[in-house]
Amino acid sequence: MIENQETEFKREYTDDLKKEVVAFLNTNDGTIYIGMNNDGSICGIADIDVTMQKISSSLRNAILPDCTRFFHMESCSEQGKQYLRLNIVKGTQTPYYLSEKGIRPSGVYIRVGNTTVQASEDRIRELIREANSEKYEDIKAYRQDLTFKAVQRVFDERNVEFGQSQMRTLGLLDTEGFYTNLALLLSDQCEHSIKCAIFEDTTKKVFKDRKEFGGSLIEQVDRVLEYLNVYNKTASVIGDKLREDAREYPPTAIREALLNAVVHREYSYSGSTFVNLYADRIEIMSLGGLPDGISLEAVQLGISQPRNRKLANIFYRLNYIEAYGTGIPRIYEYYCNTGKKPSIMIVKGAFQICLPNLLYETDAQTKKKNSHEQEILKYLEEHETITKVEAAKLIGTKEPRAYMVLRTMAENGMLSRSRQGKKYIYAKK
Repeated sequence: MIENQETEFKREYTDDLKKEVVAFLNTNDGTIYIGMNNDGSICGIADIDVTMQKISSSLRNAILPDCTRFFHMESCSEQGKQYLRLNIVKGTQTPYYLSEKGIRPSGVYIRVGNTTVQASEDRIRELIREANSEKYEDIKAYRQDLTFKAVQRVFDERNVEFGQSQMRTLGLLDTEGFYTNLALLLSDQCEHSIKCAIFEDTTKKVFKDRKEFGGSLIEQVDRVLEYLNVYNKTASVIGDKLREDAREYPPTAIREALLNAVVHREYSYSGSTFVNLYADRIEIMSLGGLPDGISLEAVQLGISQPRNRKLANIFYRLNYIEAYGTGIPRIYEYYCNTGKKPSIMIVKGAFQICLPNLLYETDAQTKKKNSHEQEILKYLEEHETITKVEAAKLIGTKEPRAYMVLRTMAENGMLSRSRQGKKYIYAKK
């Protein structure tokens, strides 16, 4: 035998044995041999009855919840030496922890390979979720001193009642009158946040600004949208008769992507939702990945399986969400016919959507645009005028794109409009 995920050797009983037991209770079935060397050879125990009593007493008093029905101990004899075999079954009320330490990393242990290590806060939350069949939203909040000033203000603005009766109906209060995790998410004391970072270029080398938004999730959404709106630049273009404004990002696409990240993330994980704004894109990342049984293709088709159904219902009632399952398809619609499209990346435990900057041009795109301009200028050296139809054939693009090239050249003083208005001429100085 060798030490592995399910097997542990101990030369003698020490107080640290309870940590090993906690680890097996939280991770998987396993066996601890007391009276064996690390190589699996038997060294034996002098007084096996006393050792068994010490172990039984320690495990009963030092570990919570009660784990006595999940372990069985027996004495064994081999090669004229006695040793103990302690069989442990994975418990059903995880996390198990040392009573003197409580439910925190210093008191909760798990098995990793052939070693016992402290559980992280995220792993502790997973153990709680595994043992609790309730949805995260429905579980009683770990704190009950909650206030709702921010969310009350939003309900009032939309003329929606928000009293004790509505809180029960919406799921903020359970049947015993305690606040649920849903209430915690909407409260002023919400422990999750959205972190925004603005970068100078297309990498994370240089920060322009960064900000973290806390408080009620509803308030976070409003404040982040206001913050991003400041950095969503507008380019003004002169058309035939009217000034046209083009934004770097469709504001509604940003809104849909942010709401998707907030409503569908896994809140049993600690950590923030991230919004990173680069020169060429916005990346919005939330924790949790896709719900089980839902594929990326299904999401793109508009299939909706809310991870936090009650939270989604509240955003829907307050008109933040127009209809379930329409968010992702609508984001793609906003980029239709722009030559650019959003992208989605899904990894274990995380979901990221990337929105491209509609006004950003790469060096290759700039070079191509300059090439188009040179072709048009060369054409006008031999012809008096050029129309968008002629320009489209010349540079190999569709007419709307050719028109944009001609109009930009006119704005930059390279071309002039003819008297008829539909043709462009070479603006000689």
